Amino acid sequence: MPIQRSHYDTTKDGQEIDRYVLSNNNQYEVHIITYGGIITNIFAPDKEGLREDVVLGLDTYEGKEETLDLNIFKPPSG
Repeated sequence: MPIQRSHYDTTKDGQEIDRYVLSNNNQYEVHIITYGGIITNIFAPDKEGLREDVVLGLDTYEGKEETLDLNIFKPPSG
């Protein structure tokens, strides 16, 4: 499956943030933003085939920017 890229948001200091969407033929889909490689969504089918977002997090970058200082939603390191 092709990787899709789209605009996600802009930081307070004007940095553009893109979102990459990776999907497969089994109804799985992962959304990753370019701000620290944060996974914003993982859609997976349940036992009845209904897709749900299984990532605990915030819907907008603004919420993430405010909580990053609190060490709640840190981007991966390494």
